[in-house]
Amino acid sequence: MNTHLIARFAQALIFIAICTVSARAQVNDYNKTVQVQATVDPDAISIQLGWPEDLDAGSFNIYRRVPGSSTWGPIFEALDGTATTYLDTDIELGEIYEYRVSRGSASGIANGYIYAGIEVPVSGYRGRLLVVLDNTFTDLLAPEIEIMLEDFRADGWEVATISVSPVDLVSDVKSQIISWYDLAPTQSRAVFLFGHIPVPYSGNIGPDGHPDHVGAWPADCFYGDMDGTWTDISVNTTSASQVRNHNIPGDGKYDNSYIATDLELGIGRVDFFNMPTFSESEEELLRRYILKSHAFKRKVFDPVRRGLIENNFGSFEEGFGQNGLKNFTAMFGRDSVSYIDYSTLYSESYLWSYGCGGGSYTSASGIGNTGNFAADSLQTVFTMLFGSYFGDWDSGNNFLRAALASGTTLSNAWAARPNWEFHPMALGFPIGDCARLTINNLGSSYDPGFGNRQIHVALMGDPTLRMHMVSPPTALTLEEVNGHVLLNWLPSGDEIVGYNIYRKRVIEPIYSLVNDFPIADLSYVDSCLTFGEVYDYYVKAVKLETSASGTYFNESLGIGGAVEIETDNTPVAGFEVVQVGGEIQLVNNSSQANGYLWMFGDGGFSEDETPIYNYGGAGEFTITLTAFGDCSNSTFSQTITVTSSSEILAFNDVIVLPNPVADKLFLDCSECSGKESISVFDVAGRQILTVSTGLFLQGGLDVSSFPEGLYYLELSSGKGHRVFQFIKI
Repeated sequence: MNTHLIARFAQALIFIAICTVSARAQVNDYNKTVQVQATVDPDAISIQLGWPEDLDAGSFNIYRRVPGSSTWGPIFEALDGTATTYLDTDIELGEIYEYRVSRGSASGIANGYIYAGIEVPVSGYRGRLLVVLDNTFTDLLAPEIEIMLEDFRADGWEVATISVSPVDLVSDVKSQIISWYDLAPTQSRAVFLFGHIPVPYSGNIGPDGHPDHVGAWPADCFYGDMDGTWTDISVNTTSASQVRNHNIPGDGKYDNSYIATDLELGIGRVDFFNMPTFSESEEELLRRYILKSHAFKRKVFDPVRRGLIENNFGSFEEGFGQNGLKNFTAMFGRDSVSYIDYSTLYSESYLWSYGCGGGSYTSASGIGNTGNFAADSLQTVFTMLFGSYFGDWDSGNNFLRAALASGTTLSNAWAARPNWEFHPMALGFPIGDCARLTINNLGSSYDPGFGNRQIHVALMGDPTLRMHMVSPPTALTLEEVNGHVLLNWLPSGDEIVGYNIYRKRVIEPIYSLVNDFPIADLSYVDSCLTFGEVYDYYVKAVKLETSASGTYFNESLGIGGAVEIETDNTPVAGFEVVQVGGEIQLVNNSSQANGYLWMFGDGGFSEDETPIYNYGGAGEFTITLTAFGDCSNSTFSQTITVTSSSEILAFNDVIVLPNPVADKLFLDCSECSGKESISVFDVAGRQILTVSTGLFLQGGLDVSSFPEGLYYLELSSGKGHRVFQFIKI
């Protein structure tokens, strides 16, 4: 047999062996998985769960609970082994339900998990986020860090930052995190460790099963536990091959092999320290991570929504690939989940991926190595990797961290020991929530496999990352017009239902939603703003997102701007009183008002701007004026004393004409003798002149020289008086 044929035969044997391993691995994955997805009907208000036919199944049990519950409770619905669907009509629009579909068969118990809902509403405020910055790079990466922080704010996070040194004590770093958390525990949601933040070590564990790797492992979960007890007094082990994993009392590495209590915070880390295989510096790798994250969040690139799995552990019945199979089905549906080579990601886009194989600190068999990631560009945003050693991610050129430095990849997790739960992301939840859900799993909520609640469980990547990004609007302009703000913008590139506008005063930490329903137009007028305040705005596109878990209203990151209110439209009420006997003439000197309500203190009222009012008797009365503006009102009161009302009925039939008047003013007064007194006052209550009615009766009063405006004419005699208004034009 010639050498060429021998080589071809050897290649064929290798191919057959690989296919055999892959086939066995897939069987193990399927034996541990129910591939459950949801189809929703908003008209019938129903959720239908579906999964593949399984000829070996003896039963399917459906469980349902509110997300966040600690237990599943009794079986919600029991089905026989032939079932492939379950229709739930006992639901409400806008609510999220978590389902567990449990299959009983000869191969054992398998589960599938899914969040499902119909038209789940937008969550505009995502909570508090603390960004812990490596102070080595706060100046070097200042522009990029501001881009990153702005993206967090534009996504609805209330952001705070602290800067620490890589050589600080982990206990000191945690003290700062606790101080931040204690300011508002119920709103605090995530911590992002950016750069070489001091790495906590803890425990005496070896979750990858190697005796030379038992000891203390990196434990970022330490930073997410706000009330647990962590000790450094008992573990004493130095058997691990690397000194990093040695753990002796008092060395600053903690004893805990399991989390002390449930984590309150989701923790994520982006750390490129000691990665010399990459030609780029640590600074440049951090910069590149920020910029590709920015591009993903702003939908500059749009990964294909599908999942890839490669499992090279054919002999392990744990079915490591279930981490991809379960999660990806809930995200994309069964038809968009494929078992193909992980290397496909160098040329084709997959939003999610999973790969596992026998490992070292820098590689996984059949998947690749750190050198591959440095030379090529992974076209996957979210990935999971599993294999020996590299789950201990603080090693040099570490394979788990290397993925984040390659291509479009933004997150990674050592997924299989334990199993990870990413299914909430299909309805818009951030990945940090899934990290916390996974590490807190007691085993009663989800099938964890091996290693649940151990301290090594960690997320590499930004904990705020979400799966579904929406193209934001662009070119926002803000213009203040007479105390109102006119917003204009250009449209999103996606098919959307409208836009949401968020606003806050610059001194406030949290934005509030301005509109009640998504705005269909590309402009909006925001009124009722406070003079002298500076307001920050975000405009976000709103899309009804559809996944294999249902539908939810999803927002883009916002496009923002700020504007100062330089026009004071606040109404100020004020008036003066001209009083003769029981009759009063009110001089209204209010400003910025467009409506009035007078209360005269005796039960009478008026909505005139400048009323004349007659009291029916003597006494003390409080006059109150409410002046109304576009958005607020103002009140002003005066108390007057009426000493006489005997003159009120005089001159009831008198008419002042013409009114308005340009030249001469006349009286139509049948009861006038010519001896009555006439006084004219301007709007400020100043007396202009006093004449007798004889002048009016002879030829009228010449007012042509009066400035234009409102005037008051008081007609009085020994038998009484009355006040009239006239307008000079």
